[in-house]
Amino acid sequence: MGVKLNARQQAQLAYLQGLTPKFQKIHSTIELMANMQADESVVRSFGRTLDEIKSGAGQMQPVARPAAPNIARISPTCSAECSAHKEHRRSVLPAGVAGGRARLT
Repeated sequence: MGVKLNARQQAQLAYLQGLTPKFQKIHSTIELMANMQADESVVRSFGRTLDEIKSGAGQMQPVARPAAPNIARISPTCSAECSAHKEHRRSVLPAGVAGGRARLT
């Protein structure tokens, strides 16, 4: 059974779905610019497309999502990785610190 969207969410979804062809147009324009094949009208159109995306994105509002049921399962793993990284950083001094006595690992 699908999730019911309110009018604002439906408008945001329609905007986001309309971005795909715009991104394809941007990609092709960048390729033309990289190959020095874009003329002035193509570059102006590129700028208008970017302005349209920017103005539409400015009207977007964050939509609350329900919490994932597996978040408790993900969190300890992340904490363990973060702790291991912090311990590693603590044991290695950047070069130039402590009179140039850095330990290389």
